[in-house]
Amino acid sequence: MEEIIGRLSEIESAASAIMDEAGEKKKAMSDELERMKKEWSDNLEKQTQEKIEQLRKEMGADIENSLKLQKEKAKQYIKKMHELYNENHDSYVNSLFDELIKVAL
Repeated sequence: MEEIIGRLSEIESAASAIMDEAGEKKKAMSDELERMKKEWSDNLEKQTQEKIEQLRKEMGADIENSLKLQKEKAKQYIKKMHELYNENHDSYVNSLFDELIKVAL
């Protein structure tokens, strides 16, 4: 009987040691998974920020190009208006004068 109790005690000790080792492995795996999850999350955050910054730069360049194009078009339009005025200002003055005279009469 003593021998059976001793054997059961040994089995219980071995089972307890196995359970303790399994608990430690589980904790180590959990810690490793947590570390990997944080690393993945940090990496994703970094990639997201880099992509956002890249898109901001691209959009800024697009806006800058669009603004430059609009300024150039405005300069050309103003130049064309000045040319038309310089070519036709006598005609504009005469036409305006004639209209004023008609109204006054």
